[in-house]
Amino acid sequence: MRDIKSYKKLSEITQDIFAPVMKEFNCSIIGSDIYFPLDERRIIIAQLYNSWCRDQWDNVRLFLKDKFTGELDSKAIGFSKIFESSVDLSHPNKIGKHIWQSGGRYSWYGQPTREDISAMNDVVRSYILMWK
Repeated sequence: MRDIKSYKKLSEITQDIFAPVMKEFNCSIIGSDIYFPLDERRIIIAQLYNSWCRDQWDNVRLFLKDKFTGELDSKAIGFSKIFESSVDLSHPNKIGKHIWQSGGRYSWYGQPTREDISAMNDVVRSYILMWK
């Protein structure tokens, strides 16, 4: 189980990444999940997701949920499909960009560019607009 400090750090990273789209749409953040209400019944949840390793997040996962019937749609999109270059060429190991957890602290391993962050916001924005 994550301790409170490390969980808060992941939520801070989430807020840093998605600040532009969070300003654009009415939303709430609980933990590290962002909730975008569409109408009285439907909501979209955006979260960072670890697809292959417990302590490494490398996807954005989006859910469309209905208050009464549950999940209507979901999509997981890898950072490698969103980012212009999925490898941080400035890093000595030329590693794939992802968020990782070590010693209860979350941080980027392979720093995304502004364009990468903008592209992640565009993915969430497009998903919201598709269902609005």
